Amino acid sequence: MQLVEKADTHKDKKQGQLKIWAKQSEVYKAWLDAPQTKQMYQVAEALKYPSVQRRIHQIQTKLQQKQTDRDTRQRQSQRRDRGQGLGL
Repeated sequence: MQLVEKADTHKDKKQGQLKIWAKQSEVYKAWLDAPQTKQMYQVAEALKYPSVQRRIHQIQTKLQQKQTDRDTRQRQSQRRDRGQGLGL
């Protein structure tokens, strides 16, 4: 009798897991079918194109140059400020 009860409990547990997996599967399928997900995949594919990669590199290079220029101006400004001191 105990063996039957164990088997029944085990079966109930597995059926519960199956229901959870079925729900997760439905949620995942809905996510895959969502317009935003499809758009995300399209963007990911477009980012692989060589022309897009070149443009990204150009933008990164320009941004890096602007940051370097800004840092240089800040250091020069700080040196000027320190050079003036208290004006005594």
